[in-house]
Amino acid sequence: MPVFETGMAAEIELNGMAEKYPTRIEEVRGDYLLIATPLKQREYVQIENGKKVLLSVVRRNNPYFYETVVVGTEWNEGQQLTQLRRPADNAGVALRQHVRVAVVIGDAQFWVEGEDGKFGPIIPGSVLDISAGGVQVMTKEGLPVGANVLMRATLSRQAGTLMANVTVLRDYERVSDVGVKTHRAHCQFHDLPEKEREKLIKFVFSRERELRQKGVL
Repeated sequence: MPVFETGMAAEIELNGMAEKYPTRIEEVRGDYLLIATPLKQREYVQIENGKKVLLSVVRRNNPYFYETVVVGTEWNEGQQLTQLRRPADNAGVALRQHVRVAVVIGDAQFWVEGEDGKFGPIIPGSVLDISAGGVQVMTKEGLPVGANVLMRATLSRQAGTLMANVTVLRDYERVSDVGVKTHRAHCQFHDLPEKEREKLIKFVFSRERELRQKGVL
């Protein structure tokens, strides 16, 4: 069975976890794939040629991830299509670090590293989703984009507490229906000690299994 097929649902990630869009493979042509250019708020997402992206497809109920690059754009019957270099069929990796699971962790704490290398005061917050690659967090005032942040959060009673350094990729304000303002930040783990990484992967795997059993994933 071919790995890439016309009409196959897929996801494309730009800039790591910060931007992830559903798409589909519109055509398989020799050395490249044509995918539907993703939409954001009804506008086509502009992806420059040469941009490295991560394409994921589901095979045998498992997501496989392929690193590839954008090589062009074309139009077909009024629809914008993005050309990707076709990865080798065997290049897919079942990267568990890209599986994100929803969580409710309300005791998270964050310390932003200043230019002098010192960490600032505690910023309380929550973790909304997590993977072995990064987290989405909620805080009242927001986290500075590009900053190194030390975070501490209790994963679960069994898994214990995670201490990790993250880089803030994106931060934006959200206003609830009743006018409460909060900030959401997408962060990427870096320099994660092996012990913490193992703890995180075990937690994400167990949470993913739990959500699958509930029919949520």
